[in-house]
Amino acid sequence: MKYVLYITLVLPGLLGSALACKGDALDLTPTDFDAPITLSDNQTEPGRPGNFRCLEVITEGTAGEEMARFLGSHFFGRTNPEIGPEGCSVSRPKANSACRVEMKLDFTEAGAALQELQRKAKVGSLPDTLSLAVILYEGGQGYPYVTRQFCLKYKERYAASLLKYLDTDGVKISKLENSFRERQGQP
Repeated sequence: MKYVLYITLVLPGLLGSALACKGDALDLTPTDFDAPITLSDNQTEPGRPGNFRCLEVITEGTAGEEMARFLGSHFFGRTNPEIGPEGCSVSRPKANSACRVEMKLDFTEAGAALQELQRKAKVGSLPDTLSLAVILYEGGQGYPYVTRQFCLKYKERYAASLLKYLDTDGVKISKLENSFRERQGQP
């Protein structure tokens, strides 16, 4: 009886610890995107070995790779991101915190203005809606990790800056959400 009780109490605790240490505990990759296209850039911080940030921009593949690159270029700036499903999967296990801002772009009211956006993005057509997620993973010793406040603040900033970047009348954001995760024991 003592042995059975001991195993019953210890085994769930060990399993919980093992699961908490898994690298994908911070995985904020959306699971409901159709044919997702992932762009990513993993950067180490100069002068601070081991400190890093990895940025992912994931779009639904319904608009194609060119549209994914067009939208991603806004968030990556001058950086030339890598494309591929692995994204930040190598960095994620070392991350201390993560933030995802998820948006759904709605093109249904853009009308004739949509043609100019298609020309700029070099795509033949666009779906009525397109989901997009911007995910930032950070980690390392003494690094200013992504915080809950950062994640809340950047939800609105990312949405406003993306609409300004698209610069197309009638395009709206019909869904805007954010998620935040951090490893236990982090600030």
